[in-house]
Amino acid sequence: MLARNVYIGGSSSSRRKPGKSKQLTKGSGSSSGIRYNTSRAKSSSISAKTHTSLLKAFDSNKSSPGTGGYRLDVVRPGHGGGRQSLLSFENHRQPREASRSPADDADGYSQSDHRDDEDEDEDNDDESQEEESLRMGSDEEKSRKKGNKNLTWKQKLKQRKEAERMHGVYTHVADAGTRLLANAGQFGASESGRSYAGGTRRKRRTTRGKGKRPRKAKRKGLWKDLSLNSEDEELHRALAPSSSQHRTTHPDLASKQHSPHRRLVKKDDAETGVLVENEQGEGSHSIKVDTDFALLASGQTFGFNTYIKRGLLYELLQLLHPTPPSHADPAPASAPASLIQNSKHPSYRAPHLSLVISLSNSFSDFLRDLPILCQSLGDFIIGLPDVDEEVVAREWRSVMRGAEEVLTGFMKSEGDEAKEKLQDVVGKTIGLLITQMHTSDFIKSTIDLMTFDVCWFVMEMLLRAGFELSSSKLLSDACKILVQYLLEVDPGLRDVMTLMRDQDSEKREFNDSTSIVQREAELWVCLIHVLTPGVTDGLSCEHPLWDIIRKELERRSSAAAKWTLQANEIIWQTIAGLCALSQFSEHGLCKDKPSISEGWKIVFFALKNVQLKADLAIDQQLNSAPLRMKDRYFALIVRRCFFLVDRWKWAIRSSFPVLNIFSGAFGTRKFRNLLHEKADFPEFLRTQRWESCFEYSRRDSAFVLFVKLVVQRGIALKQSEKPSPHSLEKNLTLITPLSSVEMFSKAHPPQGNELSMLYNRMAAIAVRIHLSPSDYCSRVQQARQYFNFRTSDDTSRMACIRSLMYVTQMMILERLPLEQTEVNAWYTEIVEVLIKEYKELSGKEEKSLNRVRFLLNAVLGSLRHILNAYNDPEMEAEYPDLSLFDVVQKIGREAVVTDNTQTAREFAAVIRTFLTLRDKVVSPPERPPIEPLLDNGVESNDNQESQEYGEVDIDMNDPALDELLGGNAISNAANRLHQDIEVKDRVVGRSLNSLTWLIYRCLKNMFEGYPEGRSPSPQVMDNVDGWIDTWIQCASIAIMHSQSMTWFSLCLDIRKTWTAIGDVHWRRRIDIRVALNILRRAPMSYTDSKLKDYFIETLFDCLIPVKVTVENDFLSCIFSIDGLRHPLLRNLPVTLPPYPKILALSKNDFTTSRDKFLRGILDNIEQSLHDEENESGNRIVLGENVTNKKYGNFLAKFFYSLKEMYSSMPEGSNECQDYKIKCKDLCTMTFEDHPRIGTWRRLATWDVWWKGLN
Repeated sequence: MLARNVYIGGSSSSRRKPGKSKQLTKGSGSSSGIRYNTSRAKSSSISAKTHTSLLKAFDSNKSSPGTGGYRLDVVRPGHGGGRQSLLSFENHRQPREASRSPADDADGYSQSDHRDDEDEDEDNDDESQEEESLRMGSDEEKSRKKGNKNLTWKQKLKQRKEAERMHGVYTHVADAGTRLLANAGQFGASESGRSYAGGTRRKRRTTRGKGKRPRKAKRKGLWKDLSLNSEDEELHRALAPSSSQHRTTHPDLASKQHSPHRRLVKKDDAETGVLVENEQGEGSHSIKVDTDFALLASGQTFGFNTYIKRGLLYELLQLLHPTPPSHADPAPASAPASLIQNSKHPSYRAPHLSLVISLSNSFSDFLRDLPILCQSLGDFIIGLPDVDEEVVAREWRSVMRGAEEVLTGFMKSEGDEAKEKLQDVVGKTIGLLITQMHTSDFIKSTIDLMTFDVCWFVMEMLLRAGFELSSSKLLSDACKILVQYLLEVDPGLRDVMTLMRDQDSEKREFNDSTSIVQREAELWVCLIHVLTPGVTDGLSCEHPLWDIIRKELERRSSAAAKWTLQANEIIWQTIAGLCALSQFSEHGLCKDKPSISEGWKIVFFALKNVQLKADLAIDQQLNSAPLRMKDRYFALIVRRCFFLVDRWKWAIRSSFPVLNIFSGAFGTRKFRNLLHEKADFPEFLRTQRWESCFEYSRRDSAFVLFVKLVVQRGIALKQSEKPSPHSLEKNLTLITPLSSVEMFSKAHPPQGNELSMLYNRMAAIAVRIHLSPSDYCSRVQQARQYFNFRTSDDTSRMACIRSLMYVTQMMILERLPLEQTEVNAWYTEIVEVLIKEYKELSGKEEKSLNRVRFLLNAVLGSLRHILNAYNDPEMEAEYPDLSLFDVVQKIGREAVVTDNTQTAREFAAVIRTFLTLRDKVVSPPERPPIEPLLDNGVESNDNQESQEYGEVDIDMNDPALDELLGGNAISNAANRLHQDIEVKDRVVGRSLNSLTWLIYRCLKNMFEGYPEGRSPSPQVMDNVDGWIDTWIQCASIAIMHSQSMTWFSLCLDIRKTWTAIGDVHWRRRIDIRVALNILRRAPMSYTDSKLKDYFIETLFDCLIPVKVTVENDFLSCIFSIDGLRHPLLRNLPVTLPPYPKILALSKNDFTTSRDKFLRGILDNIEQSLHDEENESGNRIVLGENVTNKKYGNFLAKFFYSLKEMYSSMPEGSNECQDYKIKCKDLCTMTFEDHPRIGTWRRLATWDVWWKGLN
């Protein structure tokens, strides 16, 4: 027996209205093929007996020779009372290659016409004749179609009555060449239009061009598309939930009786927008999992002839939730007519009924007519289509709109008793209509625009009558049936999203009133705005639409025969589509932000519908390919959940059930990264930027994204009005591993990304310390237990060092003291193991020794990075933790520092970083109490004018003022801090006593190891400058806290180390660098007479006319510290800043003033000789007193250095000639411009030398 819903191409198609017939696929022709609905009603293929009888009837019912066709009457039971259906088989053989589905070509040929090759050869001639006859239309058919257009209203009424009399009877006339296929009953009317191809040709390629593959579009959402094979049994076993093996039917479906479907939707073309059911098809082997979670382009809008743009949704929202004018949004561009108060109320007449709806009618008339109206409306949408159904449908839409306005008018004008009565009538009437629609069992092929309009009419009537979703089951049922139909027509909102994301469309205005896809999108937007979330437990305000959709998807999942990956993807597509549609406002304009609240329950349902855990019993039976694909799908799901929070702005506080599923899935993997992911620490731990937990990065693994969600939820819980420690601890347990981590060793090093188990555990510990710092000490102890450094391989050791570094950095940034933790003990263990191995390998295999050196350098580098955490801009200056310096000292005691240059550099970098941080906390070094001379020798206090102040009303007996003036205003906390810094600095000073000599040995190695006769490169000199800075810095602290050490014993007495350097430029640079550092680090050393002479001697070196390095800095420092009080520095052309500022002399200023400074010093020496001459009266022998002898030594050394520089230059070179000119000028200024210096015996040798230059 044939199925109840039969669509056979032929003359009957003209009787069906456009939009009501079964929709054909593009390029399939007007009609062809036989389709039976097998999805709802029980049907089977034609039996052999029935087939034989049909063929006999086919031969006996030949039509007239004029038509050249056949007439076949097929008897079947009708909808009511055994009526007959006369079925036509016209054009059933017309080719429809474009409509074939991949399911038909599983083996390369269509299932509808599997025949042997011999049969095909025999039928070639017959088929060519059939195809030729199919091109000719029936004259009778054409004339009948043409006649229908010219019928009068009475003739149409007569036809309609005749159709009612013949209810359930269809007569189809076949053209010549029509044959009946025995397997025609295998295809249902509700199946895809491409389910039946009608021919046996192979499926053509649908790609553009010859042999070219279509380009993949760039995605703004997920970083990589994922293609899954739906027929992969191993992948099905890997992803299918355990509950799918024992699936039961949903209770709502078990008792549901399938009724015949009366209205079939015609498949005209793509404009109607009806999505073919099961678009991917049963035979579609590939699922493109590329759901785009990107926001819609703002600025899109619905057209002015749509429900939303006409302001009807805005009117309904204002009716339900009145907004004050000051807070109301601007009115839509075209306001509906219902918003205008008319004095005359319009009337609406129901089609084919003597029933008028109007506010002019009485209240009792409306109560009487409303049930009749709804009953007739229900009969219309489930009955047979009318000849002029489009006209009737427009009339019904007008009547429905009128009924809504009349209902609103009576609800506003009538009293409370009448309102209750009206609400009761509306509830009963609409309830019957909902029941009628529910029992009619609409499927995809029977749902059209009118069906959706009636569903929304039901919703709007209930809302206008005062029903609420929280208290009315009736309104809930209305929402459920509308959502059911929307998901029936477009599962996953695929067509809606295709329409919204169509980048080829130039006009971004949706104004096609005949598009069912556009109407679906409009209804979704209406539901989002009409259904408002309510406050539940204070944690979330989930939108009620999510719960309705979830229940509908659960019903469909329960009804499915088996679990499929396509069904799970429909859930995610629905979530993404609804979030995107929430960007549309109540005025139909797409904004840049979504408006729908979170719905984690539907996400939880989607996650429970797929197996994410690693099942060892199943995984061992599968190949690696499906397991990797499963992990890729798992990573995709985690990213989707992150996008829900990051892009769609879902509140995360109520997401614990979802995160708990992720926690269980990662727990079965021992917190290891997925198979396709690399292993590394998360970015927020490497950079110590917890703000990155709110940012998506394509480099993040699935576990890192999961941890970021946990962090976001933890922060949200802490920022809540009533934070609960229990809730926070429960949240942190999600990332707390319960299983122990495998200890890697040299015999069993980590393979693949197994090291990620350690990285992820350290990330979890860092999160716990960040969100719950109260137990940070135990967390550090727990982290140390993850490693056994002594037996680990080198890769695991490096992971251990990095783990310790990141955790320690985080504790410093969190301002958690390190003394109570195991950081020092952990570092000590690492250093002791490496030092022991270094000693054992010394003198043996160099490769193994370099491996230990590399790890030691890594330890020193980690210490430097930890110390750099104190430089964070948000941190206050703090003395570095001494436990870190203790580790540096342990390494400094070993010869490994001086044996390897790279290790020595890392060691010095750590020391330099530590002391730089120390300088930020410790008070700057004390300067000599010398008031500088300003304005060429005038005392600074001489320029101060007396200032008079008026009377000040101050109570000198005030105890608070007395305490303040007595110095007790400094808080005890500040005193304790100062004392703590002094204690720490004293400890560091004692330790630096030995480290200073260690650094000196490293510096000495650089001098001794440099080749003689070779000028150093700028990089080498800069490197030595850094060593000198570190050396002097350590020495200054050691001398400060020592009673016996002096600058001479520690530095100046060992200058022979670099004075033996052959390069005079480098040697001079080192001398000035050492003097500058001593003067900066210990300004009080200038008060020592020996050191003062050393600094003045260096001053003369700075005046030699060569390339400037730090000479300007030295002069700025000595001028400021001396205050131009020294006899040689008086009246120099320089203006000092007020005390205690330091003069900032640039290199350019120094270069232009260098000769002026030298002339001023020579003038002072000349004056000193003149004073000696006046005192002794001896004009022949000058410079014999102590002071002038000292000055003579300064000048002699100056000219010696001048000559040495000249001698080091290549003779005859341009550089040498230029320097020679400078030397002549200096000597002329010295010996000719200053006659006493020119006749000074101490400088007679240099007088001869410069004259020899001429």
